[in-house]
Amino acid sequence: MSDVVLALNEVKFSYQNSTLLIDIPEFKVKAGERLFLYGPSGCGKTTLLGLISGILEANSGEISVLDRSYAKMSSRSRDSFRGDTLGYIFQMFNLIPYLTVRENIALPCQISRQRRQRAGNLNSTIDALAQRLGISDLLGRIVTELSVGQQQRVAAARALIGDPAIIIADEPTSALDWDHRETFLKLLFEELDRYGGTLIFVSHDQSLKAMFPKVISLVELNNAVGEASCT
Repeated sequence: MSDVVLALNEVKFSYQNSTLLIDIPEFKVKAGERLFLYGPSGCGKTTLLGLISGILEANSGEISVLDRSYAKMSSRSRDSFRGDTLGYIFQMFNLIPYLTVRENIALPCQISRQRRQRAGNLNSTIDALAQRLGISDLLGRIVTELSVGQQQRVAAARALIGDPAIIIADEPTSALDWDHRETFLKLLFEELDRYGGTLIFVSHDQSLKAMFPKVISLVELNNAVGEASCT
C-alpha cells in the first residue's frame, strides 16, 4: 500500500440539474498528515467531504481511499468501507441524545467489525480513551446533560474509537472560544499520533491555520469556484 491514504483525480461533481460545484484536478493526502482545509461558505466544503466519505458519488474522475476506488464499490460496500476506515467529527456533533456517553462512543464498534476488533476490550479501551480526553467522569451520563465542550470531546472519542485510518473533522470547534479550541486540537493530535491516524480538518476559521503543518485553500483547490462566488 502506498503512503497516500486519499487521492482525488479529475473529480467533478454537481447535483442534478445544477451548476458544477466540485472540479478538483488532483488532491492527495498522505498517511499521518494533519491537513487544514479552509474556505468560506459556498466553496464546496460540505460537498467535498461527502465525496471523500463516499456518501456522494462523483460525476466523473476517481476517488481512492487506502488504494481502493469508490467507483469500483457498490453503495453497500462504500457504507461498510466508510465505517471501517473513517471517523467523523460533525460540526453539531450528532450525538444520540438518549444514550450515555459510553454508549455514544461505542457506536462505531457496533457498526464496524474491523473497528470492534481493533478496539480490543471495548470497555477498557473506552475507559482509557475517555481518560486521555478528560471525560472519564462523564461516561455514565446522558449526553444532553453535557456542556458544548464536553459533547465535543465525546464526539471526538466516538470518531477515534477503533483507530480509523482517517479522521474527518467538519468545523468541530466553531462553538468554542480560542483556549478550548487549542486544547481540543492538541488532544486530537495526541490521539492521532498514538496510532498514526490522518486528519482532514475543514473550517472557515483561518485563525487555526498556525496549528497545522499542511494548509490548503479550497478556493484554490476547487476550480469550480472563485473568490467572488464564495459568500
